[in-house]
Amino acid sequence: MPKGRCAGCGKTDNSCKVMKNHITSCPEYVALYKSDPAKALLPEEEFVRWEAEENNPEARALAKDQRLTRRFAELDARREAQTERWAKPQDPLAD
Repeated sequence: MPKGRCAGCGKTDNSCKVMKNHITSCPEYVALYKSDPAKALLPEEEFVRWEAEENNPEARALAKDQRLTRRFAELDARREAQTERWAKPQDPLAD
C-alpha cells in the first residue's frame, strides 16, 4: 500500500486512500490547487516528491536552522521589549 501526503497542509498517512479523501476537504490543498495546479500533486506523487526533496538530512538541517534563526530573533525582540518595560525611569527630581 503506497503512502500519501497532502500537498497543502503536509499531513502524511500510510494509506493513500485516506489521503485522497483528505485532499477533497483540505482548505490548504484547495487554495494551492486554485493558485498553482501544477504544485497540487496527488498524494502518491507528493509523497515521492517530499521524500526526495524535503525529507533528506540536508533539507531537514536547513529547515531546522531557519526555524531556530526565526525563533531566536523572536526571543531577542521579546527580551528587548522586556528590558525597556522594566527599565528604571529617570528620577524627575534629579537635576
